[in-house]
Amino acid sequence: MTRLLLLPIAIFLFAQCSSTKESNKEASAVSNITSIQWGKSFGMCRGYCLEEFTFTADSVFKHQQSWQPDLYPDKDSSWMDSAPFNLFAVDVQYDSLLALGDRLGCPDCADGGSEWLAFRMVDGRYHKVVFEFGTIPQSQGLLLAQIRAWYEKQSRK
Repeated sequence: MTRLLLLPIAIFLFAQCSSTKESNKEASAVSNITSIQWGKSFGMCRGYCLEEFTFTADSVFKHQQSWQPDLYPDKDSSWMDSAPFNLFAVDVQYDSLLALGDRLGCPDCADGGSEWLAFRMVDGRYHKVVFEFGTIPQSQGLLLAQIRAWYEKQSRK
């Protein structure tokens, strides 16, 4: 009888331990990253052809650039918001991104555009990978889906 009572308690404690490990993993991932960058660019366009976002623990920085700066001067803006960074940092796969190299495919070759992801770590490591617009580099699917969804939501504001 005592064993039957101990079994649910043991299962509960094990579940709590697993939950704590997951939250520690998330906290560790967030604490090792100082910034996440995502951007997109198109070589043959008018207006603002390059748009890049840098997410940090407390803010979002947006940079827009044109290939015709006399008509469209660079635009920079920033705002305080920790939510995107905290959401995205949990899904950062830095080692997997590093394994991809610096360039995948032929970004913006036939004016299909390019996209990039970059991470800066606490220890100073930085890596950026550029890939064809709209594609998803191996192991970065969840992170890119979240960033793209966030971007779409921001674009509608």
